[in-house]
Amino acid sequence: MSPRPLKRTYALYMESDEESDDDKRLQAIEDVLASIHFRYPAMNFPRYIDTLKEHGIFYLQTAAHFDSGFYKEKVGMPEGTAVTFHFCVRKAHMKEERAQARRKAKGKKAQA
Repeated sequence: MSPRPLKRTYALYMESDEESDDDKRLQAIEDVLASIHFRYPAMNFPRYIDTLKEHGIFYLQTAAHFDSGFYKEKVGMPEGTAVTFHFCVRKAHMKEERAQARRKAKGKKAQA
């Protein structure tokens, strides 16, 4: 006796590895510091690369989760520099998140 066919079949959509946000190149902290330093050269942001890495901050996504107090107390930035760094990092992170959301929405529209 052969197996009976199913009455209904359902397709399950899953994002492929090619579409995942994890594959997107992460913005390295060196690039973030260089960008901020370009706008605020007197604050000499590149000097904080090693200290940030010692605290496990290698990427923009990680840096965005700390407040200016952390950068002042743990990284050793003066208060004004810490506030400027935190503002720039949060702004860059939000911009990146919006870009990812637009790419994702655009991909869903193309599939529809």
